[in-house]
Amino acid sequence: MVVPVAVATNVGWLPILSLSSACGLLLLALAFSAARMEATWASRADALFWAGLLALFVPSATRLIGARASRYERIVIVALFGLGLYAVKWLQSPVSFTFHDEFIHWRTALDILQTGQLFNQNPVLPISALFPGLEIITTALSGLSGLSIFAAGVLVLAAARVVLVLGLYLLYEQIGGSARLAGLATLLYMVNPKLIYFDAQFSYESLALPLGILVLYVIARRMAASGMSRRGLTLAALLAVGAMTVTHHLTTYAFAVFLALWALMVALVERRDAKRAQVGPSGMAIFMIVVSAVWLVYVAAMVVSYIAPHVYGAMHEVIKMIQGELAPRVLFRDQTGEVEPLWERVASLLATLLILLALPWGLYSVWRYFRTNATALTLALVTLVYPATLALRFTTAGGEASDRAAGTLFVAIAFVLAAAIIHALNLPVARKFWVPAMLALVTVVFVGEIIVGAGPRWARLPGPYLVGADARSVEPEGISAATWARSYLGTGNRIATDRINSLLMITYGEQRTVNHAQDNLDISPLFVAPGYGPAQRAIVEQGKVRYVVVDRRLSTALPRLGIYYEAPEANALNHTTPIDPAALAKFDRLTDINRLFDSGDIVIYEIGIGAHEP
Repeated sequence: MVVPVAVATNVGWLPILSLSSACGLLLLALAFSAARMEATWASRADALFWAGLLALFVPSATRLIGARASRYERIVIVALFGLGLYAVKWLQSPVSFTFHDEFIHWRTALDILQTGQLFNQNPVLPISALFPGLEIITTALSGLSGLSIFAAGVLVLAAARVVLVLGLYLLYEQIGGSARLAGLATLLYMVNPKLIYFDAQFSYESLALPLGILVLYVIARRMAASGMSRRGLTLAALLAVGAMTVTHHLTTYAFAVFLALWALMVALVERRDAKRAQVGPSGMAIFMIVVSAVWLVYVAAMVVSYIAPHVYGAMHEVIKMIQGELAPRVLFRDQTGEVEPLWERVASLLATLLILLALPWGLYSVWRYFRTNATALTLALVTLVYPATLALRFTTAGGEASDRAAGTLFVAIAFVLAAAIIHALNLPVARKFWVPAMLALVTVVFVGEIIVGAGPRWARLPGPYLVGADARSVEPEGISAATWARSYLGTGNRIATDRINSLLMITYGEQRTVNHAQDNLDISPLFVAPGYGPAQRAIVEQGKVRYVVVDRRLSTALPRLGIYYEAPEANALNHTTPIDPAALAKFDRLTDINRLFDSGDIVIYEIGIGAHEP
């Protein structure tokens, strides 16, 4: 279709939206800086945080919900908003990685750069090294440009965010045939709780999701193409499937299931259209299943043992709750007992309730307007999984899986919700009031889902050190200790330490930490026991521990995420008292041990197998 130049170049609200987005990012930068530096006005950082997000969202949503924006303007708006949301994560930690999973993938990238080989053994999460797609691209960019892994990773994921947003828009437009529907659906996808932080971090899902969306769009486009264009799209889909397979396991499996369901719907709904059925997703679904199975069997067999305990644990908890033998997990409260403000609890619950109430109307809208469209019907069917994932939020084992499912489920949810909104806006009753009403409801959903995904205030804003709080536990003293270890102890030493210092030691320190994942060993008794006896000596001997890193700050508070060392530790996710300071100080009493480093809070000891208390 030839678009008139006057329409294609109509900028509409873009200058205003660019200004409002810049103001929103400025407010967010001020919020993060105030919280990071503990400024006198840091108490207002949370208000600035929300003001910044709303400045990004509300003007864009207003324009996309309306009917007057051109296709060109809608594409630029969703790209601008998508990159704006990505910038939130970068503004929170602008100079280095701070999230837990980022350190794991950073270590995998370091190993690739230093050895020139793939599949090196990752000290903390072995499975991450078996899906090195993100690290391959990042290290290639780093090696060619001279950029650090952090800088290269930021650029790679910025490009991935563009692919995600534009791929979604084009996919929805291909399905619905409407620029308005496509723009609104893409916006609604970006309110999903994992996009702002989790799927913006340096982790394999952040790249795999855009690749999955690219696969869906290319297949949808291929169904309407012919000749050389179709063959080119087929090649693009094959390459994208291969890239996704070597990038993230769960994303690949989720999209493989979706393609299989999509192929079934094409066979049922579009069976009369032989041409579309012939070039439908069935062949690509088979290809994805075969490729992922081959990778699973020959490269990443440990995926089964990695995923199975999480699935079993979640199912076990659900059964126990149904039987009344287990109380549901308390929502909106961290492991120290701190409860989120009332307005945040209400907003997040209201957001979920609005989605649940809107989905039936959306399903009706899809059936009314797209009942002969197999792709639209497939998306509608997928939304039926959403209520089941909400039930998992009340379990300890399944809570994280429920949150992570949002990244893929919202591909379907966003389309159905957009269909519901467009249908409602076309109703003749009180039409002039519908647009502001829909804007208000969508804004509530946005705020509520951000609360779910970004977590409590202490997690979404930087600030002073907190015990067991992942990004809030990463600070200069721990980094200095790890850097000192690399410079003065050399690399690759076997070190026992807590959850956070382990991440710092494997990256900044390039050490080999002893842990349950690699050594099938619970090291926590080495630290929390009041004395040093046979059990502690056995841990040192079995783990071949050469150095022990003690963080005395662990005795000052309960861990925000419920874990001091690793999940197998006693009372994990259920600690009621901090570690006894005397237990952490016991290493000073031992003989056959050297204290090599002491920063005041962090102490590094060289420990021998013969170490004992006099």
